[in-house]
Amino acid sequence: AWPLPSAKHKDVAALDIASLILGQGESSRLNEALRIQRHITNYVGASTFTPMDNGFFAATASFQYGDLEDVIRGIFREIRKFLEEGPTEEELRKALVNMNSEDFYSLETVDGMARKFGSFEHLFKDYRYHEKYLAQMNKLTGADVLKAFKKYLDPKKLSLIFMTGEDESKATELLQTIFDEERELLIKKLKDKKTPGFKKKVKVSFAKSLK
Repeated sequence: AWPLPSAKHKDVAALDIASLILGQGESSRLNEALRIQRHITNYVGASTFTPMDNGFFAATASFQYGDLEDVIRGIFREIRKFLEEGPTEEELRKALVNMNSEDFYSLETVDGMARKFGSFEHLFKDYRYHEKYLAQMNKLTGADVLKAFKKYLDPKKLSLIFMTGEDESKATELLQTIFDEERELLIKKLKDKKTPGFKKKVKVSFAKSLK
């Protein structure tokens, strides 16, 4: 996960599109690469969470412990590819169709309207802000989406939460190795020359799975 600005920031629309292309739906990049083609995840996805305060972009996955390295490296690989290529025209078109369709169908019922209008009134003090948001989103180009995504994927701010009922010490050692290597690849991809100051160790938080 990486930190993001609040819902009011101008980059949020582009970041929402990037997360949709990467990890929402059967044809998303992460799902296609890791679940459908390689069969190494039960679930994989990406999303943005942008409330009134700062939010985050997260890539999440559920998988067998033995596939840990393949899954983590696979997620990073797809993120690097996105940073290199950006979205295709077809991916951007599909994402915009999905977002506009979701907005349209969310207003079909009184419950849907109440939920949407209430959310936007709470966040923006403007219950019709969703119209402005869609107008901003529909103007986006692939270059806009890529620029916003690159802006926030700072390797210094990367964090990980891993839940397992298996050997934590073994997983910690493996994850540290993976993160050191993948972080360096991200730095090169982003052409970030100002990275010598961050810590060598990546903080990994564990939570025992419920049984």
